[in-house]
Amino acid sequence: MDKKSRGLSRKIIIYTASIALVTIVLFTAVSTITLIAFKKHVVTKTEHEFKSNAKENLEREVISYSKILNSKIESQKNVAYLFGNLLRGDVIKFLRSEGKKCYKDRLRPLFNTAKIVLDLRSITILNAKFRAVCTYPESFSVDINRILKGNKEKLQVHNKVTFIDFHINADGSVSYGYIFSVAENKKNIGYILFDIKPEKLYSLIKTAQLHPYSQKYLWVINKKGVLIFDPQTIEHPQITLADNIDLTDKANGEALSLIVKNNILKGETGTSRYKFRNVDKFVGYTYLKEEGWGLGLTLPTNDLYAPLNRLSKYINLSTLYALSAIGVLSALVILMSITASLFGSRKIVKPILYDADIIDAVIKGDTEKRLPTGSNDELDELAHSINKLIDLFVKIKEKL
Repeated sequence: MDKKSRGLSRKIIIYTASIALVTIVLFTAVSTITLIAFKKHVVTKTEHEFKSNAKENLEREVISYSKILNSKIESQKNVAYLFGNLLRGDVIKFLRSEGKKCYKDRLRPLFNTAKIVLDLRSITILNAKFRAVCTYPESFSVDINRILKGNKEKLQVHNKVTFIDFHINADGSVSYGYIFSVAENKKNIGYILFDIKPEKLYSLIKTAQLHPYSQKYLWVINKKGVLIFDPQTIEHPQITLADNIDLTDKANGEALSLIVKNNILKGETGTSRYKFRNVDKFVGYTYLKEEGWGLGLTLPTNDLYAPLNRLSKYINLSTLYALSAIGVLSALVILMSITASLFGSRKIVKPILYDADIIDAVIKGDTEKRLPTGSNDELDELAHSINKLIDLFVKIKEKL
């Protein structure tokens, strides 16, 4: 094969490979754009649904915990009512004696029994002026003014139990309680204070954590927005009322303070997002009206997005594999195109070279030779035309 034939073969190969390359590039570009758009649509749609479901689940879950806590308070109220009625007669006698005789022998067995059920800290009898006139155990000092601050107006209904919110005692400990109102008549009025240790309630609140130090946890605030309880996590130690952490204070996060003031303390239920100590979080919140408690079920966005991030990584990896497969397939197609064009060019060039040899022989005087025909293609038409030209050339030559 001479230089001209090699040049023609090279052109055929280049043209064929170029067409294949352009086709593959366009196919790859369209496939890549389609895959990326599909991946973005799937991730965006999944993220939207995931967020929506997660928020709904957080809201439903915090409502469930509010019902559990409310049920706990109501059950303790009923127990306090039971023991209040058991002590009612003794309290009336005590009030008749104008506080001269404290029935400690009567308080002791009731305290020991109630302690098992209520985890009592102490039982205190108050007179009509809310002065502590009898306490058991005697070793406990009860700061009545601190306990009843903001609660006296609730105690006007007699022979009923009133919930007393969390308070800090003189010794720095935290407790909450119930007051049973006793009234023999308008003048003979008294109260029984059941002061309760908070550890069992803390344990109930902690059940929202899937495991110790879990980032998903339940916190409770009082009607002023101060944390009653926030369990220990990786971010912070256990927080109680004694730590005086006010969530309405912007120092603890402006977004959180707005949620507490504008939503939770106004009795709303819902979900929101905030930052607490530089950790981005989702929160489902609700409000217990009777207790004046706000509840927040918190979950860091990193934990919430973990399954979504895993899905996104999986989709990214699958997209990469798909693009790699397209790239390998494209390379194979181009290689096959070049190989096919190489063999095709030889098949096309070979008869052209043969025809060129015939024409060259005729020019040198061998007028008997003719181009082969019968291929029924463009080369066949060319061969017929050249054969006619040779016949004409021979006739002219014979006349001369």
